Amino acid sequence: MTHPILNASHVNEAVELVKQYYGPLKDTGRPRSGAHFDEWAGGGYRAEAANELTGDDFVAVSMLSVDVPPEAAIGLAGHRTGDVRRLLGQIPASLDFTTLTPTQFDAHLGPDSPAQQLWDILRGRQDYPWGIGPTTASKIMARKRPKLVPVFDSYIGPMMGLPKNSSADQWTVWHQAFQEDPRLASRLDAIRLAAGAPPSASRLRIMDIVLWLHAKDQEWSLKDRPAVDTGPALVTP
Repeated sequence: MTHPILNASHVNEAVELVKQYYGPLKDTGRPRSGAHFDEWAGGGYRAEAANELTGDDFVAVSMLSVDVPPEAAIGLAGHRTGDVRRLLGQIPASLDFTTLTPTQFDAHLGPDSPAQQLWDILRGRQDYPWGIGPTTASKIMARKRPKLVPVFDSYIGPMMGLPKNSSADQWTVWHQAFQEDPRLASRLDAIRLAAGAPPSASRLRIMDIVLWLHAKDQEWSLKDRPAVDTGPALVTP
């Protein structure tokens, strides 16, 4: 189910959120580091780097406020390099999550898909668990395949109806949203254009930005509310 912030009635609000994301930070006037995630060093999906995990990818991921642990960087660039290259080679960079049929979804993001196998490697499920959680794993994969893999974190997940801090079935939930709302993809295109976001920002990236900033705004508004006196606390023996 699509969150209301992504409905047709909230397009203008979504546009303002994307403008805010790609604009300077209000407190410092400096650019937001995350606004450079997709385009950093030419993008993670550029032809010469599409099937490799590079230092540029790890720097780009850090722009979204996560870090790849040194042990993971060494492992992914070491004994896991062949597996990463092989699996990325099986995931075309042109695949667009928003247009996948159910059959295509199963093939490219299902339980036995190359994407799921790569996810398991990033999470360290097949050998040493090197400290990459679901948020960092999603951002690495989104860097390499921005049209195919959505970003997940503790803000975005609940906005899509997932339990807090649970990434289980995340891709299925996202895909159902596009299946249930056939106009969502074109609406995200319209939001990107109206906000003046760079062409490199995929539909999933625009969706991520809108959900994340809306969730953050809700969090900040709750913090700003005055405390409410709910009456005396109940005392039990």
